[in-house]
Amino acid sequence: MDPYILFFFLSLMESGLVPGPVPLAEVFSFGSAVAKMNLYAVVLVATLGSMAGGMIDYLVGRIIPREKLTKIPYVTSERMDTVYKIYNKYGPAVIIGVRVMPWMTYKPFLVVSGLSKMRVPVFVACVAVGSCIRYSIAILISLGILGAAGI
Repeated sequence: MDPYILFFFLSLMESGLVPGPVPLAEVFSFGSAVAKMNLYAVVLVATLGSMAGGMIDYLVGRIIPREKLTKIPYVTSERMDTVYKIYNKYGPAVIIGVRVMPWMTYKPFLVVSGLSKMRVPVFVACVAVGSCIRYSIAILISLGILGAAGI
């Protein structure tokens, strides 16, 4: 399988198809394989996959009412309230922030964006910026560039 297609589908799964996190950062840890690829293309392909996956979560929020979402075992009303509070406090920028920080849960914010009827162009721009930053950092770490710089 073409490695670029692999990065697309892994980032698609990470952002939208799999309920839990997919350790995409670990995939980038294979620095020798990534180093032989066009790094701009890797970031672009992974970002596009993330945008496609993000749209799936956004559409879940637009189509499925909150009352039905909270009946899913791991989606409690309290968790939704917490996500809403953070989302309402920081607005669309929270998507960029949680996308860049790999330890934060990303998907609930995408679903809440759909529930809140965020404008699609704003949503797509935030996912694109956050994902591009995330994947750029992951590649720089995998190549030892950030580590060598002491960052």
